Amino acid sequence: MVLETERLILRPWQIKDAGDLYEYARDPKVGPIAGWPPHQNIEESRQVIQNVFMVPECFALCLKENGRPVGTIQLKLKGHTDMTDREDECELGYWLGKPLWGQGLMPEAVQEILRHAFEDLGMCKVWCGYYDGNDRSKRVQEKCGFRYQWTTENVEVPLMQETRRGHVNCLTREEWITNRKRDAQIEQLLEKPWWIMDILPVQVPAGAQGQYSAVERYFLQPEQKSALYRKYAHILMKLNCYYDLEVSFDAGDSWQKNPDPEDFAGKLTQLSGRDYLRVLLDAQDTMMDLDTGDTWMTIYDPSPEILELLCKLARSEGLFIWKPENHQDRGVDYGS
Repeated sequence: MVLETERLILRPWQIKDAGDLYEYARDPKVGPIAGWPPHQNIEESRQVIQNVFMVPECFALCLKENGRPVGTIQLKLKGHTDMTDREDECELGYWLGKPLWGQGLMPEAVQEILRHAFEDLGMCKVWCGYYDGNDRSKRVQEKCGFRYQWTTENVEVPLMQETRRGHVNCLTREEWITNRKRDAQIEQLLEKPWWIMDILPVQVPAGAQGQYSAVERYFLQPEQKSALYRKYAHILMKLNCYYDLEVSFDAGDSWQKNPDPEDFAGKLTQLSGRDYLRVLLDAQDTMMDLDTGDTWMTIYDPSPEILELLCKLARSEGLFIWKPENHQDRGVDYGS
């Protein structure tokens, strides 16, 4: 069995991969956080391939550009995991060489092996865990839709001869299908016409006089930005009085329906770093995005009724809605 993504080939491990495995598995930042010690030599890597990796549903993660393995991903079936004893459930495990971190390769691989698990193998649930402190693994699982289940203290880690705190997540087939549908919906909405909710009443023309950049920097200073984002929070909370909202604070990696208003406002006013607010009006097929580095919010494909309501809500907070150049008007008066 060989699986494929945009940038990766997932194939069975081969003995000849020992050199490539050793190159990444010897790094002390890779194995210990996942529960196994760094490899000491190529022979050890060869033995791991032969005795550990050459089992069903264990794949070498290989870069398409050169075919070399850079990590491992595995579905541990009944009899090879302590997370389940069911035939239609399995445990997901993975690791990736440090030079490849931060490129989105592991979530890409996990999404494909989840498809394989649910579609090809007929699994109804996939389990996955991580040890306390392994924030990268936690992030991958959240990004791929896994939901937290429980935490266990004093989990034995035999290969490291120690105990740790372990966290367990899972993803059901139904949740995976829902996530796939949402992802497809978002991709379609990103191609639809959009509007801008902004501090300015009209789009600033290219080559305009004045000092737009300096003004934007002012509004992105912490105190001003917090006040501005509170206005966006108020608008969305008021919108939630009319429509159900699905909200994500991590660009769509995890979602919450109709969040608590106080919690929502607190999170939105504290957006920073890579945070990215995404709001779906699922029943209305409309989406809104707010990047932490922007003063504006983008509104994708709103119906005339929703756009009219948003215009009123924006005005109540001293904000405006306008249409970027070259986008078709849907016959709504969205002026200030």
